[in-house]
Amino acid sequence: MNTAKEFGKNAKNNGINAPTLDEIFASWLLKMKVSEKRDYFVQWWEGWYEALDESLSASKRQCARR
Repeated sequence: MNTAKEFGKNAKNNGINAPTLDEIFASWLLKMKVSEKRDYFVQWWEGWYEALDESLSASKRQCARR
């Protein structure tokens, strides 16, 4: 089973910039209890920013090699 954080990382890698634009995540949320949704949104953003960090680190390494 995917986690909200994994959905966020995947979204960033596919150019999705908001959890509400992530159709897979949105349909996944429909199955969740209301009380859990806030935490899942936070985890989605954690994954999104983690993927951003990884992307920036990779770019920095590429620039350093040049």
